[in-house]
Amino acid sequence: MTLPQFQFGNRVTFGTTGSGKTTAEVIDIVAAALLGTIAIVVIDPHFMSLAWNAYIHLVARGLWRRVLFDRLSNFDRVLGYQFLRPSTANQTNRRDAENEQTIREFIDVLLRRRDMQSLASHPLIEEFVFLACQLIIYQKHPTPASEIRYAFEPQEPHFHRLISGCTHEEVRRKFLAIASGQIKSGQYAAARRLISGVCGSPAFTTRCHTTFDLNRFLNRRGILLIEGASHGISPDTASTIMGAIILQVFHFIRSRPKPYPRVLLVIDEATNANLIGAAGHEVRALAELQKRGLDIHILCQSPNFPNSFVEDGVLTNCIEHHWFFPANDAVAQKAARDLGDAEYRQSVRSLRRGQRYVKRLNRVTFEQVTPLPDPWTFPGLADSKARKALTEIQKRPEYWSPSECPQTDSNQTAVPSPDQTQSTSNLTPNKSPSTSPTNTSSSADTSLPTSPAARLNTERSRNCGTPGNSSESESSS
Repeated sequence: MTLPQFQFGNRVTFGTTGSGKTTAEVIDIVAAALLGTIAIVVIDPHFMSLAWNAYIHLVARGLWRRVLFDRLSNFDRVLGYQFLRPSTANQTNRRDAENEQTIREFIDVLLRRRDMQSLASHPLIEEFVFLACQLIIYQKHPTPASEIRYAFEPQEPHFHRLISGCTHEEVRRKFLAIASGQIKSGQYAAARRLISGVCGSPAFTTRCHTTFDLNRFLNRRGILLIEGASHGISPDTASTIMGAIILQVFHFIRSRPKPYPRVLLVIDEATNANLIGAAGHEVRALAELQKRGLDIHILCQSPNFPNSFVEDGVLTNCIEHHWFFPANDAVAQKAARDLGDAEYRQSVRSLRRGQRYVKRLNRVTFEQVTPLPDPWTFPGLADSKARKALTEIQKRPEYWSPSECPQTDSNQTAVPSPDQTQSTSNLTPNKSPSTSPTNTSSSADTSLPTSPAARLNTERSRNCGTPGNSSESESSS
């Protein structure tokens, strides 16, 4: 099958489940990947749907070395995203401005689970959530965003470690006041609840690490496929992770000095999965970042965006509108208005699977989408090869294994400090945190006496004092 030429530009696609919009988007993702000049990010809340089908065809075409695949329900080998990544600008004012933008965008993602557009009407919550994000972003060493869940836990060792590592003196003084009790818990309790609602989730905390540099990956024309799951992760957590990744893509496009390579961002189930926020970050990206090298494809079942501002912004800034079969007559009416003729209302209701009306600028055409054929002859072989390739992909240094992190007792911190973790793994991609040596310094009681008799007595006392070893010492004696 000859693939169609990839069309640059923003696009919005509407269609009910099973209408064929996923099949059509897979073709465009593969066509963009085959060009070799485009970086791709696919956000798919479904399980084994758009992201997985695109991945199967990319593997079949030998492109799996450019791919990183992350299924959010997986906790074995995961990508370590640098959420709340500090700015690297040389000028102080610009650095602070970029950090503020990063923080406010992250806060807006947290608010989506509460269907809130901003915290302007809740100034106390806004103040303390902003302070918590500043505490993470102004650290001496790269710090995972998951540490934010300890920002208002003075009894935790993590809390005091964050204070000691903070380079922003004003923020540091605020948290010292929390530690001393000058700022009462009632002032920041609501902010703590907002943060802990998602940032304490295992799916979120395991993906907060410094192993994966998204900016470098996109500069190398990589293909990042993010897939949700039917179980193992809450919709709120999945929406937060995916929304944060989308904002990281926007930040990368804005901060890079040159508008290439171009980046294709595909957002599936944009409305149902709450990936288009009421704050308007995605709409502004549609309007501003096209000329800076970003193409956005938005897929949803119906145009039920958070508000009319977002809906108008999406329809205005997408040069292509694709309409598949709508199960709802109200959506068919919107399609007819968008296509420019009331007669399209009945026409779109008569569409079969794979059929669509395409409006590009002011021209409307009817198209039939032909699915990509099975890349392999035998049934099930494509899926088998895709899984085998995924095993190799997950060995790369961008992934890490939370199960291989050093464990500590209740009197120590549960997570290694930034000094102990491989915080520079993004600068040295040939080393993975999962294979890096742990701290091997011995404790004070591991030194052996010089006398053989003393060593024997010491060994016996250790065996007797260790639970479960008494039987072994008796049998040896």
